Amino acid sequence: MNGSVIWDMNWRSLGLQDEAGVRRSITSSKGFMQRLKLDHTLTVHRGCVNTISWNENGQALLSGSDDRKLCITNPHTSKLIASVASGHNANIFSARFIPDRKSVV
Repeated sequence: MNGSVIWDMNWRSLGLQDEAGVRRSITSSKGFMQRLKLDHTLTVHRGCVNTISWNENGQALLSGSDDRKLCITNPHTSKLIASVASGHNANIFSARFIPDRKSVV
């Protein structure tokens, strides 16, 4: 809305900014992008990770990989919560938590 990534994210949390607007604000902010850094390395997969998704309260991170596993990890402690052999015959490119449930799609 006003060009500040932090303000745009705050407006988004209040429902006053759409997701696409926040994405545009983040990706067009050279300063913000340059300050991003690696915070954790999760070693729960043996293949390239193709998808990640946060649960609604930010307490779990779902990832899918070329190893055809789905992993749920605590992003704050890096501890594996669950690992599921998906039964896929090929790489996993998309996985999401279902809102208001503990299910995964």
